[in-house]
Amino acid sequence: KSVQQTQLGLAWTHALEDGHSLQLMGYGGQRALVQYQSILPSAQAAAGSAGGIIDLNRQYGGLNMRWRLDRQYDSGRLTASAGLAWDRQDEQRRGFENFTGTTLGVMGRLRRDEVNRADALDPYAQAEWHTPGWTVTAGVRRSRVRLSSADRYIAPGNPDDSGAVRHAATMPVVGLRWKLSTQVQAYASAGRGFETPTLNEAAYRAGGGNGLNTALDASRSRSMEAGLRGRHGGAAWTATVFDVRTQDEIVVLSNTGGRSTFQNAGRTRRQGLELSGDVQWGRLNVSSALTLINATYADGFLTC
Repeated sequence: KSVQQTQLGLAWTHALEDGHSLQLMGYGGQRALVQYQSILPSAQAAAGSAGGIIDLNRQYGGLNMRWRLDRQYDSGRLTASAGLAWDRQDEQRRGFENFTGTTLGVMGRLRRDEVNRADALDPYAQAEWHTPGWTVTAGVRRSRVRLSSADRYIAPGNPDDSGAVRHAATMPVVGLRWKLSTQVQAYASAGRGFETPTLNEAAYRAGGGNGLNTALDASRSRSMEAGLRGRHGGAAWTATVFDVRTQDEIVVLSNTGGRSTFQNAGRTRRQGLELSGDVQWGRLNVSSALTLINATYADGFLTC
């Protein structure tokens, strides 16, 4: 497997009057990957097989335009931001046989050729009100993602596998923080999450066939946490309890012929406790963490 990648990012900030500012961030890059897989020639005989060599060439980039406000009032401090994030990835995915005649481990016939694209457009807003005794934070993000595939390899037994799918969700979050003393704080937060399939997860359909897996849906979650954090001299600690519930969890359906396909598994639950500590002794810093978690699939599903 060989990988080559380049990336460049720039950020620009312009301060305005009365605590306002504007930010513009952009990035772009290219990633090329060639992977020879240890797949037997017999496993590549099916007309829908993508072969035993993966050849990917990706170009990606994005922009984030943001307005920010940071202003002090008599009763507290307000920080707020709102913006628009745009991200895009273009991918040429090709597959080749990893043999020629009886010679193994060499690039052979073309078996897959498609152009895939992922676009995401996310407007968002967030605000935080801070006083000496407490802080409240609220935010919302609207995420829209489109995955598309244009098939350029059409042969007998391997029809046109072009397709597209859209995912969208609104994700709110709210959090509170109380100052119990000069050394201890209590906090709590709740929010919704949204995870779309990646182009890699959607690269193969059920049964290992080529083409975008448009049946794979995004997973959606609801999470809550509450805890305490403190600092005493050179030591700091955190204790948090959490509860995360997910719908349409993305899991592996099958691993066949060197290909992984994915599916939605229904509901899952993750409940637990996290403890962490950090101690500074002169020039030495010691950190530790412990997580106790109970993770459960609430719905049955098959992998086959």
